[in-house]
Order: sequence, then structure tokens, then C-alpha cells
Amino acid sequence: MASKCTLLFFTGHHGRGGEARSRPLRIGAAEVARGVVDSLKAIDPEAKVIVMGDFNDDPTNVSVKKYMSAKWDKDDLQEGDLYNPFREFHARGIGTLAWRDSWNLFDMLLLTQPFLDDDRTSWRYHRAEVFNRPFLRQPSGRFKGYPYRSYGGGVYLGGYSDHFPVYVFLIREL
Repeated sequence: MASKCTLLFFTGHHGRGGEARSRPLRIGAAEVARGVVDSLKAIDPEAKVIVMGDFNDDPTNVSVKKYMSAKWDKDDLQEGDLYNPFREFHARGIGTLAWRDSWNLFDMLLLTQPFLDDDRTSWRYHRAEVFNRPFLRQPSGRFKGYPYRSYGGGVYLGGYSDHFPVYVFLIREL
């Protein structure tokens, strides 16, 4: 019988006071999310779980790499690791949000290993994308090319979000 797919939505801590000050809170949030994944995997080792959301950290930060145990090399995955297909985008300078002319990739989907299996009767991972089409980008001004925000400085700007969306393609044969 094929495993069900479970989605776990995640929001990293957006605390004030800078990256170092809020790091323990982001690590704590990652530990909670990882605990939920581990609980689901204890019930069903073949569980297909996706952890998705705004981690408020890049794929290379300790909360994602160490505490979520998210790897980006499929051949490097050990039992219990999660696969992070968004590290490749981050390495190429593609992000989901910009701050002070620097791109971050805080929005990710992490997948359990069974999504990478060759089982063609069940859902499996195909590829990932950052959805950063032109209509989602600030068209002009100082922040041209950044995500086209809904609000800035308390003023309605007419955009969509300060983050670009991310998604994965899952496929299966009928």
C-alpha cells in the first residue's frame, strides 16, 4: 500500500533584534518541526512528509542544515535526512526575498527520502522552482526586481508579497 503524503507548514521566527539574537528561536522552531517529522516517521518509516514554509533562514544556515537535517545532495542522504532541493537555487544567487540588495532563500520545501524513491506507483519528487515571474517583481524604482510588495512603510503598493513563492513538482504514473 502506498504511503500517504503529509504536509507540515513551517514558519521560522521573525524576531526583532537581528539574526544572532533570533537564531535560538529559529533553531527552536526547526527542532519542533523536526520532532513532528520524526514522530510521523516513527509511525510509518516510509511516510512521505513535506515541510514547507518561510524558515527565515537560508538553506545553508544551521537551523536548516543541522536541526532540520536537510541535505541537498541526494547521494549524501542518510536515514532520516530531509532533501532540500532549494540549496541549488541559493548557490546560484536565486532567492525568494531581497534585503539591502542581497538575496535570501528563506522559503523552502523539504521532503522525506521516500519522495526520492523509484516507486512509480506513488508520488515522487520531480523538480523544484522559485516562482519569480515579471508580474511578481517591483517594476521600477529603488527596489526594481525585488518581490512586488503589497505594503511598504504602511502604504498599499498593489503588489503581492515581499517573498516569491516556491513549489515542487510531484509526479506519479497512472
